[in-house]
Amino acid sequence: MKTINGFSKYQISEDGIVVGPRGHAIAPHINKGMLAVKIHNDAGNRIAVQIHRAVAETFMGVAAGMRVRHREGNVLNNAVENLEI
Repeated sequence: MKTINGFSKYQISEDGIVVGPRGHAIAPHINKGMLAVKIHNDAGNRIAVQIHRAVAETFMGVAAGMRVRHREGNVLNNAVENLEI
């Protein structure tokens, strides 16, 4: 588990599980065809964050704005080994 950049109260696993400040996993929803969670950034704004982007930015060092693809085509599998730039 690592802290999500810009969302210091939240952590994410290499499999794409987002854990909130109370230590509980946050249930994802579908947003624009991808799994996402609504979480508060460090400025206090509630934002929908696509899980695959958070995994890529946290574990792969992908910069904001770079395209992230799912290797096997399954957009519900957000594990780091299924993602590529």
